[in-house]
Amino acid sequence: MGYWNGPVWVQWQYLIFRGLLHYGYVNEAQQLAEKVFENVIHQLKTNHWFWELYSPDDYRAGWHKTYIWSGLVARMLIDLYGPSVGMSEKMLKAVPQKLELRQNYPNPFNSVSIIEFSLPRRAFVSLKIFDVSGRQVNLLLNEWLDPGEHRTKFSASGLASGIYYYQLVAGKAQITRKLLFLK
Repeated sequence: MGYWNGPVWVQWQYLIFRGLLHYGYVNEAQQLAEKVFENVIHQLKTNHWFWELYSPDDYRAGWHKTYIWSGLVARMLIDLYGPSVGMSEKMLKAVPQKLELRQNYPNPFNSVSIIEFSLPRRAFVSLKIFDVSGRQVNLLLNEWLDPGEHRTKFSASGLASGIYYYQLVAGKAQITRKLLFLK
């Protein structure tokens, strides 16, 4: 096996993995991570080393034997499944069991309102505000979030009084609620 032919440094696999997640290729990221996990575990069972390089396609690994870069596989688990990986039963009970979008408060409101929601697992989340004609007037969130309780402020400055809708999209799930802005 040549040094630059075959297996790949774990940190490069991690960067590719993060890019796949960032652009919404979650299944592909998960497949890559699982191949890396499988190889790291195989190498640990076989020869008890954390190698510098691992192949994402087979059980080849090698070059230097004591690289801590292999610790990035733990970060891959957290990125895929959230911080609940390895949590105790007591800790897991604190993680919400379902996706929930609560009614904003105060409602009606005259300048700022709070929107709260619960995520049962790590997800790419967008939270948007729409007017009654369906036109998006604000984007409050558009990012990966960990499981748990979340809250954000909505400032309606620059908007006319009236009825608006806020929509939470988390993965493939979507919830919409109505709010009333009064100046």
